[in-house]
Amino acid sequence: MNEDVILDERGENHHAAKLSSEAVISIRTDKSKGLSYAQLSNKYGIAIGHLFRIVNRKAWAHVK
Repeated sequence: MNEDVILDERGENHHAAKLSSEAVISIRTDKSKGLSYAQLSNKYGIAIGHLFRIVNRKAWAHVK
């Protein structure tokens, strides 16, 4: 598989993406302001486990 194709499908360029880079930045900002994962889950409509991966840069790591 071509590595360029894999890099182009990260984040909001992926066909199944439900978030934008701006939303990811907002999630990380909200968490740093003290919102709980449950509050973030209700606000963004995403599973708590995925929010944990976003906040800890296991998912969407390319977004600064």
